[in-house]
Amino acid sequence: MIYTVSNLFRTTSNPCKCCDTWLDHWKNNAHEENPICAYEDCQMQAVAGSHVAREGNDFFWYIVPLCEEHLKARKPFDIKRKLIKIKKLDGCKRKPV
Repeated sequence: MIYTVSNLFRTTSNPCKCCDTWLDHWKNNAHEENPICAYEDCQMQAVAGSHVAREGNDFFWYIVPLCEEHLKARKPFDIKRKLIKIKKLDGCKRKPV
């Protein structure tokens, strides 16, 4: 499925509370170890999990894997990868208390 999303900026102060990084959050829930960039037609290795919002009437934030170049995308873009909600999911790693 293809989704149109927009990067959300100024979200780096919101660390993932259940996984080490947002990219790990995406990997744990998408069940993929070495994701490529979600930006449509990009084949670069993802370097981070980016906060995005779907275009339209969706009010959730999601994580998608993006390469260094597409982390900076300012305009809406199409993705071809799974959207993973930022809330804690079953695939999330449990941190010791």
